[in-house]
Amino acid sequence: MKDKLTKGFEKLLKEQGAKIVIVCSASEDGKCEEDLHGYCYHCGRDMLDREEVPQRDTRSDVKVGIAVIIEKDGKLLLGRRNKMHSHGAYSWCSPGGHIDYGEDLIDTAKRESREEMGIEIKNIKFAGITNDVFKESKKHYVTVWFKADIKSGEPKSSNELSMVGWYPLDKLPKPLFLCQENYFKKLIKSEVKW
Repeated sequence: MKDKLTKGFEKLLKEQGAKIVIVCSASEDGKCEEDLHGYCYHCGRDMLDREEVPQRDTRSDVKVGIAVIIEKDGKLLLGRRNKMHSHGAYSWCSPGGHIDYGEDLIDTAKRESREEMGIEIKNIKFAGITNDVFKESKKHYVTVWFKADIKSGEPKSSNELSMVGWYPLDKLPKPLFLCQENYFKKLIKSEVKW
């Protein structure tokens, strides 16, 4: 986007009959080359002379999370996120969380199930991937989903989940955590059976 001074200066030069030649400050031949978005590949100049240049969020802080679907007798094990969470507080979700640096995905699924619900899991199988963008909190996750069975322990609340319980698939509590909603939408679209 050109500032007011540059626009004013160009207008004055044009009124005086001057020809304005734009020289690329970064290319070898001094010519700008337009990319798909209307900017020069070399110097980044706005080639379309837009009044307002849309701001692109170039942050690369997409995080990877794990979630574990545990289903038994037609009921799904869910926990209610407590207020300590920066996003999704008071929504309902399967056990899950962030992958620690260098941690294996299966180990993350086991650890999060243990930390959040006090259970050990077995028969862990890949169940899908969701792309989860939390617009209000400006967080973006790719969630890797697994299905598992309880190996030992009784599900209980923790410092991360204020309540846990088994819920019929046709009567899940609301609101569901965004990742959980996205998983069910994807499941319905793909017609994958439990």
